[in-house]
Amino acid sequence: MELAQYQQHRLHNQAIIKKCLESRSIDFSDIVFACGTSARTLPFDSVAGKWPDVIACTAIGALPLLNATGADGIMWFAGDSAPRQVETKFCGIWQEELAKGVRGGLYYTTNLDNNNSKCAITSKFQGKFDANMSEDTLGSKNRDTFLVMFDKTENRFIDAYHLSGDTVVRLLHNKKNDKRATATIKLSAFMQYGQRIASFFEFEGFPKWQDRMKKKVTRYIITE
Repeated sequence: MELAQYQQHRLHNQAIIKKCLESRSIDFSDIVFACGTSARTLPFDSVAGKWPDVIACTAIGALPLLNATGADGIMWFAGDSAPRQVETKFCGIWQEELAKGVRGGLYYTTNLDNNNSKCAITSKFQGKFDANMSEDTLGSKNRDTFLVMFDKTENRFIDAYHLSGDTVVRLLHNKKNDKRATATIKLSAFMQYGQRIASFFEFEGFPKWQDRMKKKVTRYIITE
């Protein structure tokens, strides 16, 4: 794929998602995948599970892939002679799932009476991976990974952060001995070891969104 074609498809997909967000519709039939094929020409079962990847890829300026496994999209980084494979993690939240702690921290919880159901908002926004990966599978995660956050109530993107592939592998390797079925890389790690990215969609930014939610949220958790 040439850069000009990549840019044409990227702008095309961004215009579609922008229209969907503004109209609160879900017509993604004209979305173009990295192979150059539009969704409307493909079997439903081949694209039905790809919509989170489509939305996340479009948010960061990547083109989605149709692969059932592996990378989620391709992205042409500045200075590169060809696009790179990337992985995306799309994480949305309803504002009614937010609560404040007694010291003002912002939390995610679906049950105010159950302390075990709460977590800090920087832990709710996360990328999930299989914890039981072989060394070969872990090595395959050595690709640029993006966490895209979405406010379901306002139907808009919040922010997106980028981790390099070697950082992803290092963070996942440190979790290999965990007995959980799922390994996570939380927003706090993306913020500490990665960087925020700019977007066509003009993200509000997580810090500003978090401050705004703290002023808006009326639910409180019992302890913090």
